Amino acid sequence: MEFGSLRSIQWAGGQTVQMAQAGIEQLSAPRAGRDGLAGDSASATVRLRLSELAANALRNQPLVVSADARARADFEKIEQARALLRPNAAATLNVRREFENAGSTVPFQNFAAGAQVTVPLYRPQAGAGVDFAQFQFEATRSAKFETERDLLAALATAYLAAGQLEAETELLEAERNGLLIQRVLNERRMNGGIGTLVEVLETAARAELLQGQVRGAEGTEKLQLAELARLANTPVERVLRLGERTPGVVVPATSGHALALAREQNATLKRLRLAAESARATVSVQQAGSSPVVDLVGNVERSRFEFNGSRSQTPSSQLGVRLSVPLFTGGLIDARVREAQASVERAEADLQDAELTLSADITKAFVDLERARGQLQANLAALAIANTSLNATVKAFEAGVRGNIDVLNAQQQTFSGRRESLRARSAIYQAQIRILALAGLLNMDQLGKLERMMSE
Repeated sequence: MEFGSLRSIQWAGGQTVQMAQAGIEQLSAPRAGRDGLAGDSASATVRLRLSELAANALRNQPLVVSADARARADFEKIEQARALLRPNAAATLNVRREFENAGSTVPFQNFAAGAQVTVPLYRPQAGAGVDFAQFQFEATRSAKFETERDLLAALATAYLAAGQLEAETELLEAERNGLLIQRVLNERRMNGGIGTLVEVLETAARAELLQGQVRGAEGTEKLQLAELARLANTPVERVLRLGERTPGVVVPATSGHALALAREQNATLKRLRLAAESARATVSVQQAGSSPVVDLVGNVERSRFEFNGSRSQTPSSQLGVRLSVPLFTGGLIDARVREAQASVERAEADLQDAELTLSADITKAFVDLERARGQLQANLAALAIANTSLNATVKAFEAGVRGNIDVLNAQQQTFSGRRESLRARSAIYQAQIRILALAGLLNMDQLGKLERMMSE
């Protein structure tokens, strides 16, 4: 539907007003199926909650599934390393058939069956390998927690952005519908001889401009919902709109307190600390490569010999100690040790850099939080002034003191103030989500609290 075209305004006054009123009713009604308030109730779109999407994402998101599989694979490496320190047994069977010489037709036959048991007595490299595998598993498990944290933070941010766009779209629709009502009033004034065609045209032009902004906002909202669906790994059509309640605070009181918690609970720091421990364990593994290996070896065997119709059986058993000492490896062990030591230095440097980055990120997040809270207070004060100004301008317009453009500008300023306040609320939530994620506090309980506050 076009708003304010010159041809529609030139029709009879009564018909123009009726069509404009019909347009207002049509455009101000709930969009079909969005809240179950219009259209077929069976096709009503359900608003999904953040907690529901987060629970589904932690179960089915490919990144989480992949991280969990890596953790389970590394856990099995611990058992593989421990197996090298446990006794092992093997059965042997040997069958041999030979001839005394090339022209002989009488064969020799020998059958031997037995068992061998090896008991590790001293394997320092295998013992160090167990420590390495345990550190590696803990690091991989921390990486899984890090993946879950990043996913929850991204999901909460995307959900917040979708809720904000939902609310902004509704504000744009309300502003557009207000202009449509103002156009009807201007048409009546024009038909009554106290208004002008210019007033009708300028109101209709602004309404048509806002209709384009509504379409653009709806398109952006669809894109945000698609991103949210990707993160949650489930279709998402609607979310809870961001409410107008002043956000509460669910983060630590100060950046220092948040940093202290982060040093203990931040998943990235945990992973890097364990990666450093794993690198140190690798040094021990490589250094143990030059150590001797001592095993207790026992053999039990029974053999049967057949030749020219005669048979003999010989049982045998052995028990001894096997010692293996590396004498010369061509510098391989020393090179591996130096490589592992360099990996330790790199892991420690990565950990130090992550601690510095974490401190800076937490400080910035708290600065952003305070800035957003201050911006919200300023926007609310400006909005109160804009509302007062709008009421006064409308009364002055009705009294003939102010013009139509004054009313339009006052309406625009009021809705602009509401949108800016909405964005400031969103910025407060975004900063808190970031702080909770950095401090290692972002979990399902905290998401539930944020969800309740965002929807009020």
